[in-house]
Amino acid sequence: SFLTTCDRLYLDRMVVNAFVHNSQENQAACYYTDNRTCLIRLSSSLVNLLDPDELEFVIGHELGHFLLQHAPNQTSKKTVEFFVFQRAKEISADRIGLIGCGSLDVAMRTMLKIASGLRSNFLQMDKEQFIQQINQIKKPSLGENPFNTHPSILMRALALEEFAPCLDGITYQNLNIEQVYN
Repeated sequence: SFLTTCDRLYLDRMVVNAFVHNSQENQAACYYTDNRTCLIRLSSSLVNLLDPDELEFVIGHELGHFLLQHAPNQTSKKTVEFFVFQRAKEISADRIGLIGCGSLDVAMRTMLKIASGLRSNFLQMDKEQFIQQINQIKKPSLGENPFNTHPSILMRALALEEFAPCLDGITYQNLNIEQVYN
């Protein structure tokens, strides 16, 4: 999974170190202090939940934080702007995750599994039905807490679905950074 994702992102595998830690929470994180190396941490629960191609989305997402240099900034953590910026970072990292796994269906399936905590044998994935759940909320913003650092899974899935057509024939290497942020 790491090799494939690094290849898709044109990232030297030696730049990335990774480990799995024992945890019942489905978590992943990326740590770095410079733009030369990073450390990816995956929880054992997440590794057990996801198929190898789904892990590529998560790994790509975490590498997205590294590639886009999403280190904490000087914005006060008590402002609305801080939370808006944090949510935007997650959407941007999801876009890199999509490139890292190479499939919108895989990315959507990963999000559904993380949201539900259920393995493939308990799920029937219908991407359109999953996305259409957002229409059940009269105002999509009502489903979002303005003081969360991450958008809801539905908002993230909708953002990926809208972004995916922009990727026809595009790799991270020839992707304009504005395409990730817009």
